[in-house]
Amino acid sequence: MTDWNFDRSSDFGGFIDKWLTENKKQEGYQGISKNHWKPNNARSCCANSKCAKIFTITERHHHCRRCGDVFCNKCTQYQRRLNNLAHLDPAGILYKVCKACFDDVPQESGQTHSHTDSFIHSRKHRSGSNGIAPSSRFDIKAEIERLKDGFKDSVSKSPIRKSISQVKSLMSSPEWQKSIRYIFYKLSPRCYGCRVDFNSLTKKQHFCTVCGMVFCSKCSNKDLIVYIPNEHKKDKEMAEPLLGIIRIVGCPEKEPDMCSYLRVCESCHQLLEQIQVQEYQETQVYDEVGGTWSAIENVNRDLRAAQQKIDDQLPKFQEIILSLDIVNGAPMKAGSNRSNVQTLAKAQENLLDYFSNFMFIVQRLKKVKPTTKGQIVVLNNLLKCKHAIYQESLYLFGQSKKKCEETMPQELLLKIQHIVETNAIRGAYITCKQLVFESIHLCDKYKLKSPIPKTISDCTQRCQVSRSRR
Repeated sequence: MTDWNFDRSSDFGGFIDKWLTENKKQEGYQGISKNHWKPNNARSCCANSKCAKIFTITERHHHCRRCGDVFCNKCTQYQRRLNNLAHLDPAGILYKVCKACFDDVPQESGQTHSHTDSFIHSRKHRSGSNGIAPSSRFDIKAEIERLKDGFKDSVSKSPIRKSISQVKSLMSSPEWQKSIRYIFYKLSPRCYGCRVDFNSLTKKQHFCTVCGMVFCSKCSNKDLIVYIPNEHKKDKEMAEPLLGIIRIVGCPEKEPDMCSYLRVCESCHQLLEQIQVQEYQETQVYDEVGGTWSAIENVNRDLRAAQQKIDDQLPKFQEIILSLDIVNGAPMKAGSNRSNVQTLAKAQENLLDYFSNFMFIVQRLKKVKPTTKGQIVVLNNLLKCKHAIYQESLYLFGQSKKKCEETMPQELLLKIQHIVETNAIRGAYITCKQLVFESIHLCDKYKLKSPIPKTISDCTQRCQVSRSRR
């Protein structure tokens, strides 16, 4: 029996609301009032101006139980306690409401909303871009050793056993490539990266050989290589295999003869890349004095190679000029022949490139910081010697070029200059285009917002315009 006594100074409407809430199950009452609801055809899109999602067959209308306006499903994920007249009431029942009604008039109890989106965002921020949290029991170094040992056993088998293993690998992956967690993860119906369900046609299942999780082909790659270096291939005792990510420092420049490419997911790819770069940097740490001598030796070796190119090309350039046989400004034999002119222009262009490369290497030598008195003396003498060689070679080149300019007709000189400049523009265009692709790849890989690709692209367009004018 309901107590009808109430304070006459209190709000009569509030008393009625309370009475209706307590007696909602009596007399066949049908729940919260819908009299204030807007009809579905009153809105063609979500009432939330920031959302404004258009209603379709799949995106249906949803009413806020408090204000009665029409929203999409996402914009009515909040809940507040309401009575049967759609008024706020801490003793009421939880109904879905819009964001504005949820924030309106703070209520001590009966206020809830979905935390799914914030949870997913927090998990991705904590785990990485793909939302996969690394297991605390996952020891990547132990998995690396497992792959090394398995590869070593597979290549050290007898020829007959090796042939049998190769036939089996065509039907299924070798056991040494499967992690302990592979049996558990292979039962997953969807990719752990993009969370899309697998199917037998367009979304096949692949497993990471390091962590054992299953991924699709887009969320994994075969950039992991386990190999035996070629220099140890002929050793009587089998050398220890190495493991690395291709196209990263520390990986062999050429594909070894004994190697195997393994599939790896993006998370393990990043971990292995960090380990590989760190190990490479540790191997590059030298003793301070020994490192300086090594740096001087390396630069001097590059300088000798650049000097040899100049010494080989300079006599050829002089020989080409003599072969034109120009007297009194008129070609006697084939001075105006297009092939001879192009040969001379190419030789001149090569020499200019060799001189530029030589001076670039000399600048590397100037950056070496000697730590002992003996290193200072050797470095200064080496710089004097290389500068003298450069000046002498540049003088001989200038004399040959001057002789060519004095004896060759102006028309041929302009033609040679035109060929040299055209080749230079073509080389700059190709280089800029390659730099554009590489800069875009790096910006996309590391999520960088840099104007460098746009700047290089402008240079590429200018080179292209210069080419078209020629």
